[in-house]
Amino acid sequence: MDTLHPYAKTEEGGFEAIALQAHNIVIHHIEGVYYRRVDFYEPIGPFQIINLGALAVGAVSALTQLTNLDMPDDELGQFRWYILDNAQVRLMLPSGIQKGVLKFIQSIFDMNTPLRDPNLVSTEIFVWEDNRPAVQATNGMSYALNAIRIIAAGYRFHTVDLVAGAYANSIAVSKIKAGTEPATHVWTSGRGQG
Repeated sequence: MDTLHPYAKTEEGGFEAIALQAHNIVIHHIEGVYYRRVDFYEPIGPFQIINLGALAVGAVSALTQLTNLDMPDDELGQFRWYILDNAQVRLMLPSGIQKGVLKFIQSIFDMNTPLRDPNLVSTEIFVWEDNRPAVQATNGMSYALNAIRIIAAGYRFHTVDLVAGAYANSIAVSKIKAGTEPATHVWTSGRGQG
């Protein structure tokens, strides 16, 4: 039975990796489906994704790509994030696709999100290679903000392709598709695939 290394949980939110070494994952990214196996993974401690800078009262920032979340080729990132400053933030994943959209609104995150969601489940995102997310902040306060800092923590997974290349395994892919071999399905974009 697989178990996580005792230090494999992040400091903020304390959540587990979506997969372990030698586990199969199926990455759904917009219109593509990628059958992969985790070669190795590592926890990533809290770090500042971005500081969107100062924002005047009632102002909305430009849509800003989160380049610090870019992953190298063949890598998947699993992150949970939070905001240090009193702004409201909308997320797009990847850059042009809104995340958390209902019929009439898009959900927002603010510095109180960790109070409502201590494990930051609502902020969890997955980044496939360099298909980076983007954010846009709004200052709804009655005072100007000097900074809008966003912090993240999580895991990076190096994966190998099960369809082509040196690690190709058509039997494993067939079994995953048939549901007879376990695999974790991961959606890395704001819209799911039907």
